[in-house]
Amino acid sequence: MPFSALPLRLAMALLLAPVTAATASSLGTSFFEHDWLLACDNTRTCRAAGFSADAPLAFSLLFERPGGPDTPVTAMLGYVDGAEYGDAGEKTPAPRPTGALQLRVDGRALGTVVPTQPEAPATLSQAQVDALLVALRRDAPIAIVDAAGSAWPISNRGATALLLKMDAMQDRLDTPGALIQRGTRPESSVPPALPRPVLKNPPPLAETRPNDAALAERKDLMDALLAGRDMQAVCAWQEDRVKSTSLDVHRLDPVHLLASMTCHGPGYYGSGPSWVIRAQPPFEPALVTTAHVFLRPPDAVLYEERDERTLGRCGFGRYWVWDGTRFVVSREYVTGLCRAMPGGFWHLATFETELR
Repeated sequence: MPFSALPLRLAMALLLAPVTAATASSLGTSFFEHDWLLACDNTRTCRAAGFSADAPLAFSLLFERPGGPDTPVTAMLGYVDGAEYGDAGEKTPAPRPTGALQLRVDGRALGTVVPTQPEAPATLSQAQVDALLVALRRDAPIAIVDAAGSAWPISNRGATALLLKMDAMQDRLDTPGALIQRGTRPESSVPPALPRPVLKNPPPLAETRPNDAALAERKDLMDALLAGRDMQAVCAWQEDRVKSTSLDVHRLDPVHLLASMTCHGPGYYGSGPSWVIRAQPPFEPALVTTAHVFLRPPDAVLYEERDERTLGRCGFGRYWVWDGTRFVVSREYVTGLCRAMPGGFWHLATFETELR
């Protein structure tokens, strides 16, 4: 039975059943189920991505829909050649596309998909999007086929559960515009999209001062950062292997600096926390994050990236901008599933802001 014909009670039972994994923060939410991942951001925009098999050549479909009544669904198709990212000894021979790529849905050819270059997503037509959504509701096969007849199926495992979840996150269940569970609830009852919070553009980093580098060597600064804790507590992810720590200090403005710790052990080093500090004692350290961050000159912007393959997803990223007093989160995203491409296929936002 197609999902569109399921009774509401059964559909809600599926919706409320736990998916394989989910993560949530105050900024946004993402879920994955089998070969599909859903991410919804703070504006009520949701994006759902489905993937082909984990092979040297991998394809992915990405659906996007803003919040609000009567909003359209758009879609893109991308692919990556994973052999380009491994060492020569790790490259596995595999078929590469010959000629133009075609989208085939439920055995029917639905036109070419361009461009065909790796990592250059193609925007799909509305007819192709509509056919894909019907196919996913019916669990019909979807494949990308080249001129030689080689086919790369796109998995539909997990698609209906996450498209139903998308409807729920946007409060579309039982409306005519729902993707899965359609009904007669007025489309006007769907809540509107929310605006992105407005942040000020980050200022340029201040020029380094002669004594800034010496701050990293000061014991009173390290004592203030550790605040009575030992190195194992600050570098907790390193368990009991941490033997020493070091600091990198960067000036943000005339008053504030960023101090980032590195944890050292036998034959290795790893990232530690970062704080905003003042240039003079008592330093007044304010923790920004315990994750590894990069400062992105020339502006006062921090970037965090995290490998989350143990959670089923591929990765996670977050940006902060300096507002003169503290670092404020300006963007957060997940990268989809790790299929052929280290670092993930897409950047699916879970939090967005507007910089002015």
